[in-house]
Amino acid sequence: MFLYDYEMVRALNKECLRERRPSRQYQLAKYEERNKMSNKSKLPWWLKPVNRLIIILNRLGLALGTQHIISIPGRRSGKVHSTPVSLLTVNGQRYIVTGFETDWVKNARASGWGFVSRGRKEERVLFTEVPIDERAPILRAFPVQVPHGVEFFERLLGLPNDPQAFAAAAPRCPVFRLEPAIGDE
Repeated sequence: MFLYDYEMVRALNKECLRERRPSRQYQLAKYEERNKMSNKSKLPWWLKPVNRLIIILNRLGLALGTQHIISIPGRRSGKVHSTPVSLLTVNGQRYIVTGFETDWVKNARASGWGFVSRGRKEERVLFTEVPIDERAPILRAFPVQVPHGVEFFERLLGLPNDPQAFAAAAPRCPVFRLEPAIGDE
């Protein structure tokens, strides 16, 4: 059995060399490396159930800390998906910061609008992604205004609890400005 697998790997490697593409072993190694570095593997196991609990409590009228619920239509299905986030305010503008490309980030880019709720108040908003060169002051404010969120940035990006380190991570951290939708009362 072992000899057969070895021969098969050699044959695949020769085929890959003829076609000038990476060997199967190389492709598997890269796949495993990507999976090791996957953001989902670094998130705590309890995050999804706690997020569900936060959404339920928020809909019952209990707002927790800086938590708000954003609801955004899916980019493929159009179905509205909700997730808890922490808003921060810089120079009178509201922002949402995240440490990596989540599904809600992709949906916000695709739709450009959604709902933000806290307790029983809900507001329709427009999501505008902040350009990379304008993210630094917003990211500097994050550890000060949302100290409970710093743990996730430490876990995902290896950032210390230092505003300058957050500002330096601007290319890796999507930031969205929230603006009230026009005509929404």
